[in-house]
Amino acid sequence: MTSPPEAPRGPLHDASEAFALLDAWDRQGRDQVARANAIQSRLQALRVSVWSPGHEVAVTVDHTGLVVDLEFTDRALDRGPAALGETITRTARSALEQLAVQAEEQVVDAVGEGDALGRSAIAHYRSSLLGAAEDQGR
Repeated sequence: MTSPPEAPRGPLHDASEAFALLDAWDRQGRDQVARANAIQSRLQALRVSVWSPGHEVAVTVDHTGLVVDLEFTDRALDRGPAALGETITRTARSALEQLAVQAEEQVVDAVGEGDALGRSAIAHYRSSLLGAAEDQGR
């Protein structure tokens, strides 16, 4: 008579190994949340102002890429409405491009260049911002 096969040993068959695995997952989750919070706080603090090449207009965008301020100099008054509108649009696009660069720098500062969560955040942010910049150019 043969004996029944021995049950495989694994994390779910040994309570201490299962608890160790759960503890590791918990630590990993807390670490990811901390990194995500670090990224979020760095990005939310961003605000970028860019002047047009002729210094007619300054455009300020917040961390989401929304225009939160426009500043005009007397030179802006010398431009026609269409030219001024084009200057504002080009300057806003430049502000978004600069925001994407600064966002990447902040993410790398927060979590490091090789961090998978950081790389994902940078890719998403660049796609969102630069897509908005392309839409403004249409």
